[in-house]
Order: sequence, then structure tokens, then C-alpha cells
Amino acid sequence: MLDQTLVVCMGEFGRAPLVALEKRFAGSTPGRKHWANVYSAVLAGAGISPGAVYGESDRLGGSPSSDRVGPWDMAATMFAALGIDPATHYSDSLGRPFPVTIGRPIEGLYRG
Repeated sequence: MLDQTLVVCMGEFGRAPLVALEKRFAGSTPGRKHWANVYSAVLAGAGISPGAVYGESDRLGGSPSSDRVGPWDMAATMFAALGIDPATHYSDSLGRPFPVTIGRPIEGLYRG
């Protein structure tokens, strides 16, 4: 079944590269806070190359250093795996077209 199923494990944020104290929050403790610049995802199945690694961060884990993608590209990858053209549009109740995503499938996940 894994050849026909895309398994995705990801969160909406990574973790800050440095420990910080957020003084705005009472009782907060130092920690690695939410960080939107870099985060990880694990994908398997649906043609994904086993063991493939796509992209990398700088040495601190604070910024992408290669193959930058965004959530819109993850959405396009998932739509493509489902057999839905990521360039598909839908219309709202007024007939205005909206794209299902503005991203592009992450082809490098399939090359390994």
C-alpha cells in the first residue's frame, strides 16, 4: 500500500536556533521558541525516494542554505501525490477563480 499512499509527518514550525527568554510572557522559561524559517518534514511512499534528503539549513539551523521550499510547495507535492493537478483552480460562490496552491511539487523528493 505504501507505493500508493503518501505519508507526511510535519509541524507548522521549526525551533529557534538559539535558546531565548520571552519576557512578554509571565512565568516563561528559556527555550527554543517557534521558528518559521526552517522546519523539518518526513515523507514516505507514493514514489518518494527512500532515504532522500532535500534541502539543508545553515550551520545554526536558522535559515535555509539550499533548495528552499515553503508550505505551498508541500501542498502542491501532496496534491500531486493524490493525482490532483496543483495548478487546479476552484471558483467561489461569486465565480472568482482561486488556485488550490501557488506552489510547485518538490520534484527532488522523487529523485533521491
